[in-house]
Amino acid sequence: MSKKKNSQPGAPEVVLTPDETEAPTTNVNGVPLGSVVPMLVPGAPARLSDIDRMALELARQQRLTALADARAAIAQNEKAELSYKYVVLQLYMKYGLTDADAISEQGDIIKNGALPQNQPRQQ
Repeated sequence: MSKKKNSQPGAPEVVLTPDETEAPTTNVNGVPLGSVVPMLVPGAPARLSDIDRMALELARQQRLTALADARAAIAQNEKAELSYKYVVLQLYMKYGLTDADAISEQGDIIKNGALPQNQPRQQ
């Protein structure tokens, strides 16, 4: 780049030069340069502050809540699956079907239409 003069009288001259190389934005560990890295301060207390303990406890409780929600969702899924199987069993009993019979998605009864038990079902 070329020299550029400041238009204000008495102001120092500003010289712009091109950068030879781009400075890296992260260090070798991948930490952004200029970021704050916590360091041990000599004479620091051996306990967390109340705010930090509360933040840690809040994060722990959120993790436990998420885990409980996931377990509840799994239990609801298992309940729905058992309910579906129970309805199918009730239909088989009501219509006198055997394990060799099948019910289509449209509700048609297919006598001897069940897949053999030793072959996997194709979709």
